[in-house]
Amino acid sequence: MLLQTLPQDLIRLLCGAYLTPHEATYLAFASQRLLWCRIIFDKTIWSLLFQRRFPQPSLLQLKETSAPSLERFRHRLTATRRALRMVAGEYLLCGETCDAGSGNVTPATSNLTLSSYSFHADVHISKGTLHNKECMGVWQRGFFGAARNEWTVSFEEILPTNAGKFVYEGILEKETGTILKGTFYWSVMPKRVCGTFRFQVQERRK
Repeated sequence: MLLQTLPQDLIRLLCGAYLTPHEATYLAFASQRLLWCRIIFDKTIWSLLFQRRFPQPSLLQLKETSAPSLERFRHRLTATRRALRMVAGEYLLCGETCDAGSGNVTPATSNLTLSSYSFHADVHISKGTLHNKECMGVWQRGFFGAARNEWTVSFEEILPTNAGKFVYEGILEKETGTILKGTFYWSVMPKRVCGTFRFQVQERRK
């Protein structure tokens, strides 16, 4: 009964900032008709919940966009790969690689330019925890593909400090469209120099 007496801006604050989408939905369906309507049909509440669950910037978005609502939230939460599309633009990615043999961790940042399903980037390689020097390189032949219900990612890294190239293969997590992760190897000694990588979209360049 107390909740029903709250002004709508406080209902929005409660649902949008403090409750999970599941909790907000449970509260709506467990409430009387008036409060149910104030939660389920409030676009501001679902816009806030959408932003918390699916942060921006993201490399993926729904092909069919609509006004914020519970149905739009559910659609994005259960979206298949075919229901999503790549968002062209320039992005800052931050992450690291980890050498499987030595355990050397190398932080890196890249300025990625995405056009449709292809991309390229300038990458800044920081000094590793055990070896490798700081340098600038490039990502080339970047491509987002499809395998079953996943988005795949592949690219080559060219560095002035190494012969050959580093080949990266992995996935783009479709749940948020912000995480690239997988494995890499050095073309000169693919079995001896290999490891894992993980990069996250930090911001969108203008």
